[in-house]
Amino acid sequence: MAWIVETAIGDSWENAWLDEDEKPVVFASIEEARLELREFLADQTEAAYSGHMGDFYDPEDFRIVEDVNVY
Repeated sequence: MAWIVETAIGDSWENAWLDEDEKPVVFASIEEARLELREFLADQTEAAYSGHMGDFYDPEDFRIVEDVNVY
């Protein structure tokens, strides 16, 4: 199985996580996806508290789902 982190964009969910080659990021396990999302949100929160970003991301705007696409 493969897993992706989707972001709420408007009224839909999209895999907006891209690698350095602009390809969608796909995780080998749900645990790996959870860890990456937790680290991303922690880094973003730290950046917002330190003044490097204006707003905090809402964790509810992210979800982890099984990837049904083949990239």
